Amino acid sequence: MTTITNYTFAEPLLGFPNDKHFELVAQPGEDHWFWIQALPDGFPAFLVVNPFAYIDDYSLDIDADTVAKLSLDSPEDALVFAIVNIDAGFTANLAAPLVLNGKNGLALQVINDNAPTVAALTGERN
Repeated sequence: MTTITNYTFAEPLLGFPNDKHFELVAQPGEDHWFWIQALPDGFPAFLVVNPFAYIDDYSLDIDADTVAKLSLDSPEDALVFAIVNIDAGFTANLAAPLVLNGKNGLALQVINDNAPTVAALTGERN
């Protein structure tokens, strides 16, 4: 996992046009669950999860535009997180994941047209 904890979004998160600077906060004892919270005051904050750890058939094609905006050396260098919704159980929004470059602190929310906005997280890791 990356040692960078502060990220600047190349474009604001959907619905949060004034927030571009966030901190990624690890959950003690967890390697797939994090909080990402706006700086400097921690609001808004989102629980996020590595979707590849829980969703068997999840895929995300990181296009050339995203690679360029994040200055990724390759798509494989990206850290990918899905925002978790806690309503009637835990679900992940796979259609609008967060893509982070752990080497330089740049981030972007992307649209994954082929994925659902609600995917159940069963608690079983892949």
